[in-house]
Amino acid sequence: MLKIIPFFVALIALPFAAQAEKISNSQDVESCKSYKLCIHVSKGKQRMVVWLNVPGVGPTAIGSGQSFNEGGLDGARGAKISTARGGKSTPTGTFKIEEVAWAGRRSNRYDRAALFYAMQLDGHIFIHATSPGNYGALGFRASAGCVRTTLVNAELINTLMLEIGADVDQDSILSAEEFARSGKNLGRGGVLNSTGRANIRVVITST
Repeated sequence: MLKIIPFFVALIALPFAAQAEKISNSQDVESCKSYKLCIHVSKGKQRMVVWLNVPGVGPTAIGSGQSFNEGGLDGARGAKISTARGGKSTPTGTFKIEEVAWAGRRSNRYDRAALFYAMQLDGHIFIHATSPGNYGALGFRASAGCVRTTLVNAELINTLMLEIGADVDQDSILSAEEFARSGKNLGRGGVLNSTGRANIRVVITST
């Protein structure tokens, strides 16, 4: 069963050991939805919809248990996000996830800020948690190249990725609170195995 806790999330720059990759410039959402897990990020609408391919049902837009207005994933309506502000860039195309961080990672660029549930898309572009002070920016272009969303949503996506296929260091498990206090660079992490890499896609569209 998925555990949901009330925090917040975003895409940001970090150097992971394993590198994710942009597979193509394709912005074909229907193709993405053919995978087990598809995360569709719309820069035009500043929304994110998460599709889970349910056996016998097909692609299903999932929810986090919170409404759209509460910042949660709300089925096909999705969730409010923030992509790059003016002068910055969030790339479009189809991406394969390589490495995920469970409790979080620390930023090398932003005073070692705790970054919860980081999921690497391409180079220095990630999905990960932002602070409650940034809640009001969701739905607007406000990041440095990341896609911001709530921690409730990010933990849900992160958990699904790990369940689909990841090699996780179980000995490094820390809660989000323990990680924030510890000063460690990594709370818990895993590299997606061949099953995970083959069954998970992220598509970022300009519209």
